Amino acid sequence: MDSIQFFPADQETADLISYASNNVWWVTIDEKSFTYNLRRIGTDRVFSVRFDLTKEVPTPDAPWGY
Repeated sequence: MDSIQFFPADQETADLISYASNNVWWVTIDEKSFTYNLRRIGTDRVFSVRFDLTKEVPTPDAPWGY
C-alpha cells in the first residue's frame, strides 16, 4: 500500500528503552489527512494523531528579534 508506512522498534530503541521494544509506529497519508500512530504490540494501547490537510494554517509572525 503506498499510503502507509510502518516503523517497528529497532535494536537501538530496545537497548535504550526496553519497554518500547514492542512498539510499532506508522504514518498514513491521503488527499485529506496525515496520521501519526503508535501501538504497543500485545496491549490495547494505541496513540493516533490526525492532521487535517484540507485546512490551511496561517503562518505565524516571526518571533521577536527576527
